[in-house]
Amino acid sequence: MRDFAVLLLASALTLGVAFALSGRNAAREWEARAAEAESLAERLAARALAAEDAAKAERARADSAAAWAEAERSRIRPRIVEIREIEVPAPCEPYTAPRDSLLDATVAEAEGWREAWTREKRAAGELRAALDLRSAAADSLLTVLAERPTPRSSWRPDLAVGPFVGVCADVRLCAGVGLTLSWRPW
Repeated sequence: MRDFAVLLLASALTLGVAFALSGRNAAREWEARAAEAESLAERLAARALAAEDAAKAERARADSAAAWAEAERSRIRPRIVEIREIEVPAPCEPYTAPRDSLLDATVAEAEGWREAWTREKRAAGELRAALDLRSAAADSLLTVLAERPTPRSSWRPDLAVGPFVGVCADVRLCAGVGLTLSWRPW
């Protein structure tokens, strides 16, 4: 009977160690993946900040170009009206139609570009808002990853008071209330 108890105890210890090691390996693998994901997220966040700085510089240049175009528009539009109001001698009348159609086409093209600029500026604003939301989500995830608790050592026992069932020193099954030490594999 004593040999059976020793064999049972050795088997239980072997299983406990195997479970503990497998749990620790899973925790280590998860920690490695989490650290890798955290590192990648930090690198991407740094690249996103650099891209955002470049976008701000481009936005400043685009605003400058738009201000120049608006100044030119306010200077050119009155001149187009003046040109159309100039009296043209009768023999030159047939030649004013191509001129007027060219002026109309130029004005239409300018309005098309102006509309495209307005829509592009609106789209850029929407993209900036989406980027801000994604950045906030990424920041909160990075914060959670950085504050994660470290895995508990599987070799550290839990101490508890309560009922127990086990093999007593005289190699008999026994039950009672007492202080117990136990290990969890993960």
